[in-house]
Amino acid sequence: MRFKNITKSILAGLTFMSAVSAHAVLSKDLKVAAAELQKAALSQDLTPATCAAQLKMMADELYNLPPDYFTNDLDVKETADGSDALSQLFKTRLELTQRFKQMVVTGGFKDSTELEDCATRLRIALRNIRELEDVTGLNLLNKAGKTPAALSRTPVPYPMVDQSWPNLLMNREIYGNKKLDNTMIKAGDIFLVKGVMFPASPISRVSKVDNQFTHIAVAYVDDGSLFGPQNKGNVYFINAEPDFGVEIVGFDFFVKDRKARLLHYRYSESNGDAERSARLAAEAAKYVAAMSVPRVNPKDLTDLTLADRLLATNNNLPPLVPYNFSMDLAKKDALFCSQVVSFAFDHICENQACETYPKYIPEGKSAIPLSVSKFDVENNSLAQLLELKKPEIFSPADIEIDPRFQLLSEWRDYSVISESRIIDMTNTKIFQYIENQKYTFLINDSLNIMANIGNKVAKGARILPEYTPDGYAKGTMMMTFLIKYTGPGQMIVDQIPNLPSDKVAQIMMDQGVPAEMANKVARDGKSTLTRILNHVSITTRITNLNEQNLKVKGRYLTAKQMDFAIDQIRNKDCERYIKGENPVMIHDFFRRTNSNMKSEQCDMKNTPLTDLVYW
Repeated sequence: MRFKNITKSILAGLTFMSAVSAHAVLSKDLKVAAAELQKAALSQDLTPATCAAQLKMMADELYNLPPDYFTNDLDVKETADGSDALSQLFKTRLELTQRFKQMVVTGGFKDSTELEDCATRLRIALRNIRELEDVTGLNLLNKAGKTPAALSRTPVPYPMVDQSWPNLLMNREIYGNKKLDNTMIKAGDIFLVKGVMFPASPISRVSKVDNQFTHIAVAYVDDGSLFGPQNKGNVYFINAEPDFGVEIVGFDFFVKDRKARLLHYRYSESNGDAERSARLAAEAAKYVAAMSVPRVNPKDLTDLTLADRLLATNNNLPPLVPYNFSMDLAKKDALFCSQVVSFAFDHICENQACETYPKYIPEGKSAIPLSVSKFDVENNSLAQLLELKKPEIFSPADIEIDPRFQLLSEWRDYSVISESRIIDMTNTKIFQYIENQKYTFLINDSLNIMANIGNKVAKGARILPEYTPDGYAKGTMMMTFLIKYTGPGQMIVDQIPNLPSDKVAQIMMDQGVPAEMANKVARDGKSTLTRILNHVSITTRITNLNEQNLKVKGRYLTAKQMDFAIDQIRNKDCERYIKGENPVMIHDFFRRTNSNMKSEQCDMKNTPLTDLVYW
């Protein structure tokens, strides 16, 4: 194997990292450590003024823990009362968000800057605690013989149906020891999603603070007035999808669409009036449900019933609200997934005294979310390809730290969590190189034309609507070339190397490419695309490294280990690029643009591990 030596060196580096990591102050007993984290969350020392610094210390310590730091993490057992270590880590996240809520509600932050500093560090702390839960759960399952291969052969579990531990962690203060089912869903509940499709992953990693979510949906429980008395009590979900627009789907359709994780949130204002909060949330859900178009799945009778009912009662469907690719909250004639939430509550709260925190949310801004994700639009070449122009965008993850929403449960599909973690970290590193190392996509004629053709094919096949910005398909295609191989351009990319040059040229001319350019790309582009298809992707290399680590150490790679490994892969690829050897592929079309000299491309050999804002 071409990179056998680098794999050995990375494994050695990972071992070295474990040996030299700074000594942590947390207990080496995982359950005790969870209790210590909860104590810190509840401490009077955690104030608006100290919040950012203290949460940074907590997040840094968690991130830098050696992979085998805890002495009993491989022996955690399920408990009926939620006293196990994983459930207690989950409780730690509940305590942290509750403490943040108290600071916001009491007006403790002196200004929005202090609030945002705390919110940023809270995001990172929650992410790192969840990462510890993920890797602990994976290691427990591996020890029990549920290896990645075994998990892949297991029937797919479904959220809100699957009750197994460690898949499901619950807020015991609300649920006690009851088992979850769809009867516990209320109208206006919010569901935070981490999808498994590759194009979704960059969504969770492109903001300045990475997160673990790609999508959001609003639950609607029909009261019989919207879809008829025979549908009273049925659970539906409203969300916005790039390939469709604002849609409403049935319970089965939503839960059976595969997800890496699903979090259940409930609107809950600080006045303790649960009945009033429930009414406001239900009204918000009903408002967007009435304007949503059903996506009918022939295999899902619930959705067929919904569509038939709408057609029967309204004679026609509501006009389709298109997807808001600009992700500009000020644009109301189109909506993206998170915007559905703010749009619904803005409407309901327009004439009602909702909890809006005017001290921290400027007048004219949507009441939800409290803290909006920040994007480095100017320095992010992918954001530019996607035609994102706003430095603040409501990301699904923003719900996680909004004090008006209470986390009820979190479910994970451990058969895909490992792959999801690897793809996430790879995306994180790509964006880090873009923003910190001035990397950008260098799209030659061949790639540019193929991306344009992929865009046209995707729209022609209705994989994407006609109004989709051209840069969306192109940006997706560049990321998939770099990291994995799925997305709108896949069908074209797979076909090209196997077609005669004249056929390739004809495909392009059929799409409007001038003959001279088509022939040139057919000649040169086949070579480019062959190189792309023949390279071994970053995610494949990390997956292989992870499998080796499982065999040798019996543990999954931590986030810090993957961070280190991807930097080493990038460095090795850069060395090959300078020497004119076949690179991994990164530097073929993704490299620094602030220098024309190959020798100045590689400057990370001794770069320390990344700032925690970016992992």
